[in-house]
Amino acid sequence: MTRPASPKVLTEGARTFIQVPSDTARSLHTYLRRHCVVCAPPDPCYTGLDVIELGNSTDVKTVRALLKNWV
Repeated sequence: MTRPASPKVLTEGARTFIQVPSDTARSLHTYLRRHCVVCAPPDPCYTGLDVIELGNSTDVKTVRALLKNWV
């Protein structure tokens, strides 16, 4: 699997998470928390990628909008 150019919101079963390159995962987590998004700290998924799991009540549309504005 190739490394995504930008964070991607994915759903698997009841879980919703963001797949993000490892070198930017902590920064994205901090950004999301500052915008009141309930999410777990980055967790390594596989080499070069981390996942940030979103809370059950998180609005995915809001998160996608925040990702568009994240630098």
